[in-house]
Amino acid sequence: MSVLSLPVPGFIDTARVYAPDPTTGDYTTLINANLICVLAVGGGKYEGVSAKDRAELAAWRKLLWDPAYDMPENAQIEVDGVRYNAVAGSFVAFKIAANSIIYRRGDFVRALT
Repeated sequence: MSVLSLPVPGFIDTARVYAPDPTTGDYTTLINANLICVLAVGGGKYEGVSAKDRAELAAWRKLLWDPAYDMPENAQIEVDGVRYNAVAGSFVAFKIAANSIIYRRGDFVRALT
């Protein structure tokens, strides 16, 4: 499987990617300081949804990122000073003809701390 090296139009954000410190579990280990990406609101419709569920939906984001980067599923990202935790099992590689990956996508939820 190949990865396209062309910039993806619309990728206007830059994320800092952190891994948990092996001794404390805190997300202090910077593993990528300049991941080209786009962070999009990932919630759904709010109609008929409880206030608690609306708050959870508001914290949900979809991250699309450079296809060459293999994001760890236990990562935390920071975009514009706000941190989000990866949702394990949500990562997908989007492909075109010839099995080339054009971008990767995953779900993230706003970190509490």
